[in-house]
Amino acid sequence: MVNMFHSKVKPHTSLANAEGKKGGRSSARFDAKMTSKERNSLSNLLYICSNCHKEIDAHPNGERDYPVELLLSIKHDHERTVAEAMKEAMASVSFSELERATEWIHNKPPPPSDQDFSRISLEDKIQKNGLSVSSQNIITSRLASTPQVRLFIQSLSQSNPEFPDKLISGFLEHYHKLRRTSTSSGEDLFNSMCLFARRGFKDFKIQFAAEAVLVYLFETCEVFER
Repeated sequence: MVNMFHSKVKPHTSLANAEGKKGGRSSARFDAKMTSKERNSLSNLLYICSNCHKEIDAHPNGERDYPVELLLSIKHDHERTVAEAMKEAMASVSFSELERATEWIHNKPPPPSDQDFSRISLEDKIQKNGLSVSSQNIITSRLASTPQVRLFIQSLSQSNPEFPDKLISGFLEHYHKLRRTSTSSGEDLFNSMCLFARRGFKDFKIQFAAEAVLVYLFETCEVFER
């Protein structure tokens, strides 16, 4: 079964529940062989608008016209298109995009003065969270922007000394919320944090800037669990 979630809402609407029922009937895309964890993993989710959701979920036409194989093909094609656009955006990210990607931090309260943001090994984090080659490639490509992200944070901290700690605390708050409310794998948590960082931005340069900030924090401080 492929779960279908609305865009810009919490992922909670699925085509079928654990018993494979929807509206008292069996769902055409329900796979009894899948575990609950597999069924709710990000690799099995397709984020779409509400109109497409209704069309794909319609019984019987939607479930018949949009089999799992087609939905996964749509998902992979879109991911490939986005990856190519993000690669192009990498060369032109500036302070302007970094500022847009982090402006939400200004409304966050500062973290407790005794909070520890010390750094641990990047390799240890990747291994501990069981990150895939795809996620490791995201980390590697975004690390290329680390000097610019660092310079941006240092520059902004001149006028707003609390900004660096608020930035870390803001990401940590969401990470620990995910940990409390989900049993997802480290891979799913990393991808969820990327979604959180991008915050629905349409501009690929801002999306890349947002992920570059997340990866910078992933490398330099304890945004992910020890």
